[in-house]
Amino acid sequence: MEAIWQFITGHLAELIFGLLAFAEIIVRLTPTKKDDSILNFIITIIDALFPNRKKNGGKFKLTSQVKETNQPKDMF
Repeated sequence: MEAIWQFITGHLAELIFGLLAFAEIIVRLTPTKKDDSILNFIITIIDALFPNRKKNGGKFKLTSQVKETNQPKDMF
């Protein structure tokens, strides 16, 4: 039991990001918008706790919240 606890505390960030990645896969596979909003709320809380300190920010948004445009996207 001690080894499991040491593994969890030693790899907490990796476990959290892995869980978020798994949750995003599930959210993208389901057609409902309710789970999108739940995941987006969790990501908003994480973004508030650990803000992106890059020059222009770079807030994460799910693809369901990004507005689609009719303009072609650059590949490069």
